[in-house]
Amino acid sequence: MVKKTFPYLLLSLLFMLPFLMGGICDGGGNGGGTTPTVAAVNLSVKWPSGFSNVNCTSRLIWNFTPGTLTGTSGTSTPFAVDHNYSSTSDSYGVCYFSDLITNMKVGTWTIAVTDGAWVTSCVQTLAAGTNNLKFTIGRAGCTTGLNPYPGG
Repeated sequence: MVKKTFPYLLLSLLFMLPFLMGGICDGGGNGGGTTPTVAAVNLSVKWPSGFSNVNCTSRLIWNFTPGTLTGTSGTSTPFAVDHNYSSTSDSYGVCYFSDLITNMKVGTWTIAVTDGAWVTSCVQTLAAGTNNLKFTIGRAGCTTGLNPYPGG
């Protein structure tokens, strides 16, 4: 009886160890210890190329304009990020371009993106820790979290 249950007990302990040490659910995935005080935003743009396994490139310009900010630290002035992206389309003929912007003051921001021909923006309240915004080239607005990209 002991020989049969020991592996399961050991596996259960190994699974619970990170939770017991506080390294997984610490409020922001920052390695444990402290709660984040600034916002970060993980930006993702979906670009339907129409062909699988092709190289996609795009120059995207992101503009960040603060609204009502409630945080005590982090960037609180307007700024822009101009970046060239490259990725390979997936089997559905879709490319994804991603960026992570950190050290933003918590609160409401207007985030706009353009590739020169297309432009869209959305107003989003950024919480402390990592926030996720998704855009689709050719579509208006953005979605958050685990929601699908604008336009499906």
